[in-house]
Amino acid sequence: LASVVLAAPVAIPVPGGGGGIGFDDIVYSAPLHRFVIPGGRTGSVFLMDGATRRLESLGSLSKLPTWKGGHGQSVTSADVGRGTVFVVDRTTRRLVALPADGKGTPAEASLASGPDYVRWVEPTGEVWVTEPDAEAIEIFRFDPKARPALVQSGRIAIADGPESLVVDPEHGRAFTNTWHDQTLGIALRERSVTGRWSNGCKGARGLDVDRTRGLLLVGCAEGAVTVIDTSGKGRVAAHAST
Repeated sequence: LASVVLAAPVAIPVPGGGGGIGFDDIVYSAPLHRFVIPGGRTGSVFLMDGATRRLESLGSLSKLPTWKGGHGQSVTSADVGRGTVFVVDRTTRRLVALPADGKGTPAEASLASGPDYVRWVEPTGEVWVTEPDAEAIEIFRFDPKARPALVQSGRIAIADGPESLVVDPEHGRAFTNTWHDQTLGIALRERSVTGRWSNGCKGARGLDVDRTRGLLLVGCAEGAVTVIDTSGKGRVAAHAST
């Protein structure tokens, strides 16, 4: 077996983050070759070059002077699509579309409830925002004209959820969890729940998908990770403690 050497972790300071910030997720944009990092109470989203670890600040949303702990202040989730960074601001309950190159006109829209995750849906040109308090995913159509616009265009009810959201555009579906023991598959164009699987968790949280093998990886709040095989009958194919 080849030996593996892990490098020592490196801290990357976030501008304006002294005293702490909170954010909910980090995504990687292959077209931009950048990590997309929500800046929490700093009011900015940051694009980070993985090689140089240089941070580029983007946008100016709600700012707060101190961190209250957790990840409920200002910019907490972001995603990228068609040269645009989509950001949710928990403090103002707004969805904002920022040109990734820092040029042009931003667009924004009010949200019906407090946001959690935001995800770009390439096949439909939409932005999906999870809103756990409303037990729903709110959907916006993005119009990237000279004056871009975000227009509310739909809603998907998710009882006891939604927690986390991952999009599989190649297969026309998305996945989300309930807060307990279920993972759901959603058809992107029909906006309907097409699959429901027991995930082996007591409290389901994070979620990711192996788009090649049809496997769902679910993080459990009680300290575990499980794998659901959606190509069969949705059985729990693996379980490990964390």
